[in-house]
Amino acid sequence: MAYFKDARAKIERANHHIARLENRIDLLHKSVVSTVEINPDGGNEVIKYDILEREGITKIALIMGDAVHNLKCALDYAWIETITKLAPHALKKFGKFPAYPTKDDLESALRGHGIDESIAMNLLGILLSEIKPYARGDHAIWPIHRLDIRDKHRLLIPLILYSSVSGIETEENGIISPGGFTHGTRQEPPWYIPMRFGTHVKNKGEISFTISFEYGDAFDESVFANTLKLYSQPILGIVETLETLV
Repeated sequence: MAYFKDARAKIERANHHIARLENRIDLLHKSVVSTVEINPDGGNEVIKYDILEREGITKIALIMGDAVHNLKCALDYAWIETITKLAPHALKKFGKFPAYPTKDDLESALRGHGIDESIAMNLLGILLSEIKPYARGDHAIWPIHRLDIRDKHRLLIPLILYSSVSGIETEENGIISPGGFTHGTRQEPPWYIPMRFGTHVKNKGEISFTISFEYGDAFDESVFANTLKLYSQPILGIVETLETLV
């Protein structure tokens, strides 16, 4: 246990940042304002939804970076403790926790630097079959690895995507009707929902949106900010797994 106290301290610090992140996201949701405007081209009413606290978006990016960095450091610290004991000859090559695009890439790198011999053989097997630090392997390691790299080069830019608007009510010829379904979009705020000509907005409804961070080039390579806490426990589990080997 004494060997891995620094890794655990980093996880605790990450959890602190994650709690701050959740609070900041909640404040951002509460800062949304909605107004009814007139389309200058068509004359129809349009509901505009916007986020007042734009500074909060930058704060979310900074806190996200801090949380990601601490989770990645926890892996690095645990790895250094492990490799120092089991395969010190590979320490120069693997000074940080290994993460590779594919399982084959990972295995090739590890075997190529002697992490397949004697006492380190068990470490190799656990990395390949249990920990799985590669894309499409462990669900937490790869995005944390990639986000940490991005954060070192530029600020993590959040994507604020609205998913739906509920509770809209419109009036036409004295009849009040609920609004229709609205599709989500990757468009940045403000968001505009046009009404049919001749209808008047009685209730602007409420907009739902999510905040995510891309960590790769593919569209599906992103992490929702409010699910980052789901990565903390698996990272702790990896630290505990490595701990059993030392």
